[in-house]
Amino acid sequence: MLKFISIAITLCLAVPSLTAAAADCPSAQAIASAAPGALKGTTWAGCDYTKANLSNSLNLENANLSQTILVDANLSNANLNETLMQEANLTNATLVKTSFKESNLTYANLTGANLSSANLSHARLYGVYLRQANLKGANLSSADLTAADLSNADLTGANIDDANFEYAKLGGATWVTGDRVCKPGSMGECN
Repeated sequence: MLKFISIAITLCLAVPSLTAAAADCPSAQAIASAAPGALKGTTWAGCDYTKANLSNSLNLENANLSQTILVDANLSNANLNETLMQEANLTNATLVKTSFKESNLTYANLTGANLSSANLSHARLYGVYLRQANLKGANLSSADLTAADLSNADLTGANIDDANFEYAKLGGATWVTGDRVCKPGSMGECN
């Protein structure tokens, strides 16, 4: 028993957590008032910005926001190009006209998010949750949506040129034409 406890303690110390200490996370007010470009490349992995209003053309290009909590947050018009956002929680976030070009959102949760007119071109969206998301007019060209869950999402007017939907769940999604809803069980293509 003592050997098991010793191994568990050793493992806990050897594997660093992405969860940031509160002292490492600037306030939403400090972020919103930062000088243009001052936040590029920052690391706030694991910070909690639930319901934060960061919609003032924020530039977080090349930032690390992995496991960051942005539930009900507003990041409209933000520049999140080339940003790491693996396992970030953006449930019900407002991301209108936000740019995620070439960002990595692997396993992020964007359930119910408003991504209308967002730029997700060349983004890595592997296993991302986009259930009931508004993707009207979004740019998904060359995005990797492998194994993504787009159940009941609205893709009306979205640009999906060269996007990869392999193993993506599309049941109930409104397709890009706006006049067709994918049948339940649609996987990889809208049937």
